[in-house]
Amino acid sequence: MRRHDHSFAPEHSITLTEHIEEVTANIQRQRARITTLEHRKKASVITAVISACASVAMLLVAPGTTLMMILWLGLASFASLVAVATRNKLDLTQQLLHQNELYRSIIVEEAYSGKDIGPKM
Repeated sequence: MRRHDHSFAPEHSITLTEHIEEVTANIQRQRARITTLEHRKKASVITAVISACASVAMLLVAPGTTLMMILWLGLASFASLVAVATRNKLDLTQQLLHQNELYRSIIVEEAYSGKDIGPKM
């Protein structure tokens, strides 16, 4: 026997106030995520710079130690990739935060002014 997927059917409806609170909670989580991503990006950039400098130092001090130089360059490359990926995540999260703040302002305005601001169905 086949089961029907009712995942799109609302189990219960929420009030407008609950919806505003939910959107506000999402905004707060996104702000915290942005702070975390900013710290991760900063740490990755610092790691990449230090690793690249260590690689150059190894090249100048002991030119015969190619394995250590390769390891430092590998760490610098990896840290650079993490920094780029983190920057992309940060940009997307900031855009999402902006959209959610705009959405919250619209639903708050609509809720407390009585005007229909959103799209008409």
